[in-house]
Amino acid sequence: MEPKSFQKIFDCISDYLPTNWRKLAFYFAFSGNMSSHKFYVDMGHGYVDCFHMGYTKEILNNIFFPIEDILIEERENMPENKRWSIFTMLAYSTGKFEANYEYGDISKTFVEHQKQWEEKNINLK
Repeated sequence: MEPKSFQKIFDCISDYLPTNWRKLAFYFAFSGNMSSHKFYVDMGHGYVDCFHMGYTKEILNNIFFPIEDILIEERENMPENKRWSIFTMLAYSTGKFEANYEYGDISKTFVEHQKQWEEKNINLK
């Protein structure tokens, strides 16, 4: 993915981040007609799930819909054999970004993959 795409994704979330955020972990999984997206924010005391941060459904939609559009377009522009199934973006308050991709069919284990991702990326068990 182009660096500008990472910035676009971050820009969709940044206005809603708490002022004392240190690290953002963004998860997007895609399989067939299903997708799942979530982000977690570390403010120095461990990660907090975006669905437990007091955001309204409208705010979460304002965050997720543009990101989904960006990521679906990115995937569709890739050769089919190079399309990822899970995209992870880590952003740090220092300005550093990291991205990781997982490949393969996750349709039969969609929920299990999210749990594994949480264990691997944000130490949730």
